[in-house]
Amino acid sequence: MRHCLLLTCVFGVATPCFGEVLRVPADFATIQGCINAAVDGDECVVSPGRYNEVILFHQWAVTVRSTDPTDDAVVAATIVDGTGFERSVVTSSTGEGSPSVLSGLTITGGMGAECGQGTGDRCGGGMYIRYKDLTVNYCVFIGNDAVLGGGIYAVESSPTFTNCTFQGNMASYRGGGIFHIGGKVTANNCTFTANRTNRYSRFRRGGEGGAVFSSGGQATFNECSFDHNAAWSGGGLFNKESDVRVRGCVFRANEADRFGGAMYNEATGLIVIDSTFRQNKSLGILSRWILGSGGAVYGVDGRSTSFEKCVFEGNSADFGGGIYSWRLSDVLFTNCSFMDNTANKQGGAIYNNSSAASVVTSKLERNSSRELGGGGLYQFGGSLKVLDSVFRKNETGGRGGGL
Repeated sequence: MRHCLLLTCVFGVATPCFGEVLRVPADFATIQGCINAAVDGDECVVSPGRYNEVILFHQWAVTVRSTDPTDDAVVAATIVDGTGFERSVVTSSTGEGSPSVLSGLTITGGMGAECGQGTGDRCGGGMYIRYKDLTVNYCVFIGNDAVLGGGIYAVESSPTFTNCTFQGNMASYRGGGIFHIGGKVTANNCTFTANRTNRYSRFRRGGEGGAVFSSGGQATFNECSFDHNAAWSGGGLFNKESDVRVRGCVFRANEADRFGGAMYNEATGLIVIDSTFRQNKSLGILSRWILGSGGAVYGVDGRSTSFEKCVFEGNSADFGGGIYSWRLSDVLFTNCSFMDNTANKQGGAIYNNSSAASVVTSKLERNSSRELGGGGLYQFGGSLKVLDSVFRKNETGGRGGGL
């Protein structure tokens, strides 16, 4: 029974209703049955168990949650498994109404919905979001698969993910964890681990954005970690024609075959603050026929790019062990530290190619390039300003140990 509170005032009578709590499987055998019966403001509370189904949110705002979203054991035991359906496990694609909420569930076994346009490609293994905002908290996306967006596919939408885990999801082309075009995606305190796209071979296209692919919108990442993700380009993040903000994040041991072990940025405005890049690499393939650039970060044709209070340590590539910048309008490093980064060819810490670069109150120490030069920083075209910065114990097998 739904309970309403009647409020009377001099202007008339209002009758707002409290949302009702509906329980799965006590009241409804399936999660979808609960969603179908719910109305605006209701909650579907799901008890631990494995629910072999796929679910669809309607235009009204409903919360679907486990019995305790903040308890990792409860989340791990409350599973929505899409195995056998060959669809997205969760779909939200109605453009009207307030955002629904998904909280404290494990999403697995998704293969994605058909993307359309007759390609046969599948999008959004774990979740498909189109023209809709959605709030997702304390959820785990694991073992989902698609061509675009192994974990999440979001188009012209503005989802927010908080305290979520993306692990072991696969996209054969773009966005192992998340694929996002248009709108705004926000991730707060999320973990991206061992997500991937196809690596290069002569028989298939190389993939982009092992953890996240973002294009044509805004992307914000706060206090997130990216570990052991992999792609042809952009092992962690692949950003194209976007505005991207990264604060307090850690990128560790991500890999790319070609460009940007941790992050690839093209025609993108980028601000990175108080973040750490460790042991990422872009080291090329096919017996050195294809060389890798930007062990941590690769940027090309970008708008303003800045790094503030960032640490680059132990990253490696053929060119630009830490950073490779090419034709950026301006790139600024302020209070940054580059230590123990390695380039097989040039630019142990930084390779600046035809960009306007500034290095301010930063430290480049114990970086190295093995063959051609620029143990600390290699400058080719463009411009370079260095102010109040330290170059120490950088080495090269060519010319210019520090610069």
